Amino acid sequence: MTTILGPQKLGPLTPLVGDWEGDVGIDLSYHNKDDETTETSYFEKASFRPIPVVENGQQSMEGLNYQMTAWRHGEEAMDPFHDEVGYLLWD
Repeated sequence: MTTILGPQKLGPLTPLVGDWEGDVGIDLSYHNKDDETTETSYFEKASFRPIPVVENGQQSMEGLNYQMTAWRHGEEAMDPFHDEVGYLLWD
């Protein structure tokens, strides 16, 4: 097995490393009380950071932790309507 060094050790996750922003999202939500759907535009920010190697028995995985947060347009000063954290692993 060849040892991969440098940023490429993250394999297909490599291009994700860094901070990302988008402002053209559409949130489609259903409202039971009114029996209707609404579309709300939003913007989001995402950060992907490398983590130390994760060992699982004989398996050795590289990975990123991430945080994605979204706000509705016009509500930038308020709490986000979506906040997600997690990990992406690559073997």
